[in-house]
Amino acid sequence: MKAHFRTIIIILVVGIVMIATMLISKQGPKSKTVVLAQSELKSKGVVLATSADTGITRYDIDNPRYTGYILEIKDPKRIKVGYSKNLGKEGETTSNIAKDNNAIAAINGGGFTDKGAGFQEGIIMFNYTLIGNINENSKISVMGITKEGVLIVGEHNLKELKNLGVTEAISFGPCIVLNGVGQISLAGGQGVSPRTAIGQKADGTIVLLVIDGRQLLKVGATLKDVENIMLERNVVNATSLDGGSSSTMYYNGALINKPSATDGERLVSTVVYVTP
Repeated sequence: MKAHFRTIIIILVVGIVMIATMLISKQGPKSKTVVLAQSELKSKGVVLATSADTGITRYDIDNPRYTGYILEIKDPKRIKVGYSKNLGKEGETTSNIAKDNNAIAAINGGGFTDKGAGFQEGIIMFNYTLIGNINENSKISVMGITKEGVLIVGEHNLKELKNLGVTEAISFGPCIVLNGVGQISLAGGQGVSPRTAIGQKADGTIVLLVIDGRQLLKVGATLKDVENIMLERNVVNATSLDGGSSSTMYYNGALINKPSATDGERLVSTVVYVTP
C-alpha cells in the first residue's frame, strides 16, 4: 500500500513539473526594464559609488539579444559636450574625458574620421565655441542642446543652430524620433550592433541610452530597437550617436556597460556628459 501511495505522489509531482515547463516555454523570454537599487546592483556584479544625486535615475534593460543601460536626467541644462584634450592628434576614452570635466555621467558622442579618434567628423560646439571647419549653410545630422535645455536633432546647418540658441553640439545620426514620431523603417538598415543614443521627453527630461552587443548571446540592437525603447519611455525627440565599439556609459566614477572593443574602452573624439 505504501509503495502504491509513493507511486501516486511521484506521478503527481512529475505532472506538475511538466505543466509548469509548458507554461514557461509558451511565454518565452521577455525583455524587461527595471530600476535597480544600489543593493540590487551589487548583487548583479555592478558596483557603483553611492550617489546623493536625485536628479538622475538609472534603468537597466534585459533583452534576449542585448543588455541596455539608461540614465534619465531631470534637468536638461546639465547636458554638455566634451572632447579630447588631444583633439587633432588622438582621442581619449569616454571615462577620461568625463573625469577631465568633473562629470557625474557621460556617454560617447559623435563619430571620427579614418585618421583616428583625434579627428572628429563634422562639428563640435562647446559653450557656444565652435571647433571644426564647416560651411555655415551645409546641413548635417546633429545633436544639439540650446541654452534653454532643448534637444535639437535631425539635419541642420550652422546658421540654423545659432538661430535656435544652440550652445552644445556634435555631428551624428540618424534621427530616431522626431516630434513624437519614429523615424526608422524596418530594422534601420544597419543590422544589430552596440548602440548609443540620446533623447528628450516632453517635460525636458534627457534620456541617455547605451546598448551592449557583439558578445556571446548578446549580439546587440537594431536602430528600430532603439526607436522602440525611446518611444516606450515617451521620448519626443531622439538621435543615434556613434555606436559599435565606441558605445560607452560612465556613471558615478565607473563604467557601467561592457564596451565591445577588444582592448577595453575605445578612444573617441567627443562625449555627452552630465554636470554635477
